[in-house]
Amino acid sequence: MEVSKCFQFLLLLACGLPHMQCTQAQDADERNQRGQHINESDPSEDLTFTLSDLHSKKTLKKKRNQSRVCLPQPCDDLEAYSGFISVDRRNSSQENSFLFFLYIKSKDESQKKPLILWLQGGPGKSSLFGQFLENGPMGINAAGKM
Repeated sequence: MEVSKCFQFLLLLACGLPHMQCTQAQDADERNQRGQHINESDPSEDLTFTLSDLHSKKTLKKKRNQSRVCLPQPCDDLEAYSGFISVDRRNSSQENSFLFFLYIKSKDESQKKPLILWLQGGPGKSSLFGQFLENGPMGINAAGKM
């Protein structure tokens, strides 16, 4: 009798839990479609670039120095930059769209090597998957370590 109750409980749990998770995922999708996922915080704290920034070499050099990042070992000797590029400039700063970038300069003959813009996934999906698991130079192992 106890085994039967235990089996019924496990069966109920196995059928009910996925349904609850599916319902929560559908609710999250509906919120995202209505735009409730948008972060309304002021993005001015993050480093941003606009096309007008590229017109001034002085501004460009300053922004480049500000965007320099240190990578973890074993890639700590590589020159890398990270930030956001404004892709949809509007009057209100809270309505801008930004493209995140992580640029890692090649060690050897970087002037001769092409710059690749790697995009994958789609709207709201990160292209960092390709950075860490396909392209390099950094990678993530099965334990989640660099």
